[in-house]
Amino acid sequence: MYTMKIKELCKSYKNSSFTLQITDLSLEAGSIFGLLGPNGAGKTSLLKLLMDIVRPDMGYIEILGHRPFEREKLQAKISYMPENKNLYHNMTVKKMLDYASGIIPGWDNDKALELKNIFPLEGKKRISTLSYGEKTQLYAILTFARSADLFILDEPTRGLDPIMQEQMLQLIKEKSGQGKTIIFSSHQLGEIEESVDSLAMLRKGHMVLNGNLDDLKSELFLLKLEKSKISAIPPSTLDIIATHHQHKQSLILCQGGMEARQKLQADFAFLNPENVNIKDIFLILMENGGEEE
Repeated sequence: MYTMKIKELCKSYKNSSFTLQITDLSLEAGSIFGLLGPNGAGKTSLLKLLMDIVRPDMGYIEILGHRPFEREKLQAKISYMPENKNLYHNMTVKKMLDYASGIIPGWDNDKALELKNIFPLEGKKRISTLSYGEKTQLYAILTFARSADLFILDEPTRGLDPIMQEQMLQLIKEKSGQGKTIIFSSHQLGEIEESVDSLAMLRKGHMVLNGNLDDLKSELFLLKLEKSKISAIPPSTLDIIATHHQHKQSLILCQGGMEARQKLQADFAFLNPENVNIKDIFLILMENGGEEE
């Protein structure tokens, strides 16, 4: 069963050259899905499209068997943490949580109490006086105290110290263990690699990589070559995904399993195919950076 399906999606903005284009993207229920990309790559735009905060110029989006604009059918099923953690500034933390408990569908008071212990904010503090990290903690309580099926989180660890970042990741994994689906964006390569089942990388509004994390690691490999040796390899020998040129060396991201790697080493003794991690893939694919959303 798929939690999310996207086909031929396009979203542009007035007075901006940025356009988000997603040809085909789907997500299985009960998994953790990570969105990676530089600033302005389109991560927040995609999450806003899923939430019907903005609407596409064209294309098809389905969430939990419904279209995003069918809000009444989805309201109790989705919990959303936006990038901008704006709340009622004049309220205290306690009043905000009391207010939320009365209006948010699927609110679980026991879970909220547990979350208050994880994120020990002072109840009397006004939201206007909270730091960005404290607002993120408050939003975490509001987000995870719900019995939703899908959690959409935009930069959920931004502004948190390492201990609180780990608490947030544990909550994400906990929800996944309960069969819930999580979609979250992040700039932190390590937390994506540690947490997700599958991921997509966005660059300048385009999806440049998508797939199951374990499959990507087994199907991709890295070659580090002196530029002078590249010409010694016939182009048809390598299934090249992308190349990143450094001062004296080129990093070549290639597609191919263990058999392909072994054949390369047999044919070209100077080649040493290496396993890849998220950092390797990201740096090579994002060589030219992002654009403004």
